[in-house]
Amino acid sequence: MKKTLRVVVLVLLILVLIAYVGAQFFLGSLVKAGVNRAVPRLTQSNVMLADASLSPLTGSGTLKGLTVGNPQGWSNARAIYLGEMHFAVQPTSLMSDTIVVNELNINQPEFTYETRVVSSNIGDLMKNIEAAGGSKAEPKDPATVGKKFIVRRLTLQNAKVSLGVG
Repeated sequence: MKKTLRVVVLVLLILVLIAYVGAQFFLGSLVKAGVNRAVPRLTQSNVMLADASLSPLTGSGTLKGLTVGNPQGWSNARAIYLGEMHFAVQPTSLMSDTIVVNELNINQPEFTYETRVVSSNIGDLMKNIEAAGGSKAEPKDPATVGKKFIVRRLTLQNAKVSLGVG
């Protein structure tokens, strides 16, 4: 009986180790593929993530080269570009109502804001995302909907903002 219990515990430990190693090596690739495949459908624009590396146990990660293009009807320039984004999340907060981001460092963010009399490229991106999320039935109390985020430290470095009026 004791021998069987030891074998079961050993097998479970090996499976946990394999899952951890797999997550370390493949989670970044899965996130990259997911962003590159799913987000363009939401924004109805070109979206490309160059690289992602995540550590599930420490709650840290780095995203590199996130480009969000303008929606149709706007210039061919990209609306948003994040050269590198490093974050550190408190892992225990991921299962709670409030996610705690201890550190968020964004290097080389570039924002291109284009506007016309009654619309903007960023406004159109937001409308596309809302439309992809389904119709709004009735306004809900923001205090009871979704997760909340606390960002303890935010750093932007080498930022660039462009404004286009047309």
